[in-house]
Amino acid sequence: MFGLSWCLHNSHVQIGLLSSITFLTYGIYISITSIGNGGQETLDAASYSNFAQYLTCMLSGPFMGGVLNYLGPRRTVFMATIPFVLYTSSLLAYPYIHSAAFLIVAGTLTGLGNAGVWTPQGTFSNTYVTQNDKGKAIAFFFCVYALSGVMAGAIVFGLNSATDAKAISTATYATFVGLGVFGVFLALFLVAVTTVRLPDGSPVEVEPFDGWRTELRDLLRATVAPRILTMAPFFMASQWYSAYQFNGYNAYFYNVRSRGANLIFYRIASIVAGVVCSKIIDHTTWTVRRRGLVTWLIITILFVGSWAGALYVQFSNTPDDGQTPPHLDIAEGRYWARWLIFTVWGFLDIANNTMILWLVGCLSSQNNVVALYIGAMVSWQALGLVIAWAIDAAKVEYRVQCVISTAVGLVGLVSLLAAVVQLPNTTEYFDRAKRAPSVQTQQDLHCSPQHKADEKWQNPTNAALVNDSPAVLVTR
Repeated sequence: MFGLSWCLHNSHVQIGLLSSITFLTYGIYISITSIGNGGQETLDAASYSNFAQYLTCMLSGPFMGGVLNYLGPRRTVFMATIPFVLYTSSLLAYPYIHSAAFLIVAGTLTGLGNAGVWTPQGTFSNTYVTQNDKGKAIAFFFCVYALSGVMAGAIVFGLNSATDAKAISTATYATFVGLGVFGVFLALFLVAVTTVRLPDGSPVEVEPFDGWRTELRDLLRATVAPRILTMAPFFMASQWYSAYQFNGYNAYFYNVRSRGANLIFYRIASIVAGVVCSKIIDHTTWTVRRRGLVTWLIITILFVGSWAGALYVQFSNTPDDGQTPPHLDIAEGRYWARWLIFTVWGFLDIANNTMILWLVGCLSSQNNVVALYIGAMVSWQALGLVIAWAIDAAKVEYRVQCVISTAVGLVGLVSLLAAVVQLPNTTEYFDRAKRAPSVQTQQDLHCSPQHKADEKWQNPTNAALVNDSPAVLVTR
């Protein structure tokens, strides 16, 4: 019993446990979304449900850091994972009860679940490890998360082997529900942050919850902090394209079993992205800024190439011309011509999200502070998804959606570059002597020159940015 207790309080075990929970709940949910139309041939309610989900996530995201700090990981994640099971259950029941209301309500609740899973995940990945292992922790999570897509794609491909099938079978949905229930159960094994120990035996940096008044004040500051606002366009762009990718590309061009195969390739590429990005951002002989610039360059090259290809494909064959959707099968030669684009998007999905979590983790080393920043990030990201899914629900032509997604992505890359060039030009994230600076009063927060210097990226070579670019949100 002592051995089990010690094991559960190990930070790496907690990261692995949360990754497994996400694999079985949010991962399954997003895999169904990735197949397109909720796995149905056509289902307008799925688009409305996604819109409702991300609207809820946008509104709740800024508060989720405070919720996590108050309730702790166990209760937060347990409650956050239940909506994903409800959503999958609504799709399981849809062919029998045809209740769009059930689907949309379940989708709305997944917005709370989305924020409730991503906030602790980002917090764990950045504060449950040493500074030089952030990339490995983020990559581990995303690799496990991506495996859910590989598994879900294999299940869809295996249980829907008929080439003329246009919707996921009941057995597939039932399997997903069972996996989700097990994921909810695993959340009960998460432990309080104050009891977690890093591999070297040191505790996680965290400060006591000071009450909701203080927490609300701090989450507002986190949401509109200059560094967060600089990255906000990239946050929004990083997932904007999912509506077009999954409905306008995957669901339109392919039959069900091929959509399942696409998801396998998509998530395998995601795993590769996690490994590649972790190697770069944990490259300790490079400066932090250089790591960011190399990752930005890779993302930019792949984005421009894949979306140029998507524009060509979309404008040469679009559902808006009144043509019958091709529903390509993996056995057809035409399948592979479009396959590479979708696979590259899988790489970009995790590359973008790895970059986001890493950049947010550069803002502070304290668990409760990072939680607030992650909540703010989730809210900005959800805002982009709200707009994108509203466009899809309004049945805007896919060729227009493709152009919009490309334009938004390019703006996001500029935003990302603006954030990266302000990273410290040293191999250290923080000055070891001032790793987690803090002040006691609101007057200090706004007026102390020394505090403003401490809030910087902890890089003395960027002194020109000290006065307007706080890097650490001081909460106590």
